[in-house]
Amino acid sequence: MKRSTNNASGSNSMLTLISVVIIVAFVIASALLVIPHVQQRMTDKAMRNGEQEPNVAFLAKEQNMSVEDFLAQYGLTVGDTVNADTLASEMVQNMTIGNYNKYVGEQGGTIDVSQFSDAVTEDTLYKDFVSMPAKKALGDEAFATAKQTYGLADDAVTDETSLQDFEKAVADAVNAKQQAASAEGQNAQTTGAAQETPAK
Repeated sequence: MKRSTNNASGSNSMLTLISVVIIVAFVIASALLVIPHVQQRMTDKAMRNGEQEPNVAFLAKEQNMSVEDFLAQYGLTVGDTVNADTLASEMVQNMTIGNYNKYVGEQGGTIDVSQFSDAVTEDTLYKDFVSMPAKKALGDEAFATAKQTYGLADDAVTDETSLQDFEKAVADAVNAKQQAASAEGQNAQTTGAAQETPAK
């Protein structure tokens, strides 16, 4: 009789152990399914709020489109260069200027190719455009005029300086002039205030 009781309790222990293992496995499987979904929601929220740069998959989802259809409207296809995980800034690099203008059109900041030399067309890839020497993109005369207007030295901006670096040099020059003008204005106010203070 004692043996049968031991066998029964042994069987119960085994059933309990199997039940626990099944429950644990179910909990782990559920967690593995839920965690990526929660992480994706947090990532999407960060992209939507501008806390994180959006990728192609997010941009496509925001327009209720597949990744393939989203890219196709800008002349791109899914491949090694651009895919669902590609960041927006990298995606833009692979667009033609025409498609770039279509992409940013609603936000502003389009590129007017008529402001550049014949080397820049609607079919020029954006990455080739920004890396193109500024002299080639602007043309000799416009390049020389811009250098003179913004006081850019020959050693700072050469014939091989890319358009992107040239625009940065122009922005730096404008900021330097604004800061100098602001400092002069403050000095003039300080001097004027000192002159108006009556001598004791």
